[in-house]
Amino acid sequence: MNTSVSTLRNAAVAVSLLFAASAASATAINASPFNLTNTTSVGFGQQTVAPGAGFAFEYIFNVPTAVGGLYSNINWSPASTTATATLFQSDAAGNLGANLATFTATSGTNLVLSYTGILSGYYTVALKGTAGPGTTTLVSGQASVIPAPAALGLVGIGLLALGLGRKAVKAKA
Repeated sequence: MNTSVSTLRNAAVAVSLLFAASAASATAINASPFNLTNTTSVGFGQQTVAPGAGFAFEYIFNVPTAVGGLYSNINWSPASTTATATLFQSDAAGNLGANLATFTATSGTNLVLSYTGILSGYYTVALKGTAGPGTTTLVSGQASVIPAPAALGLVGIGLLALGLGRKAVKAKA
């Protein structure tokens, strides 16, 4: 009897380790980092996940010049799918560094990741979740940068200068 219990316990440990190992490995969606600038946004492309299956995708970004943050919108269908996204510092190969923030879905089919802080370099968005039961889940999304505050300040100064110039022209007339 003890031998049977021991065998069952060992089998349970082996199965749990197998699931833990498969859950830990993520599929890198892009082999080379997507370049994000103030004028570009990047689509992730659609990924298909079997009903009820777990998934882990990583999206690697290069932010070549300092920006004010990163915005990402990730969508899926059906609504019974659950997911979280974590923003990490990383290198060009997607090796994860510091965890900057974790985001959980606030609605049934959408997850918005918005991180502000001066960013420059390589970052990875790691998306993990479980597909809803009964139907194939489709996951897609996009990412863009949030302009640096200095860039917004320059736009404001430019608009102020245009307004003052226009006022001076009206005063002469």
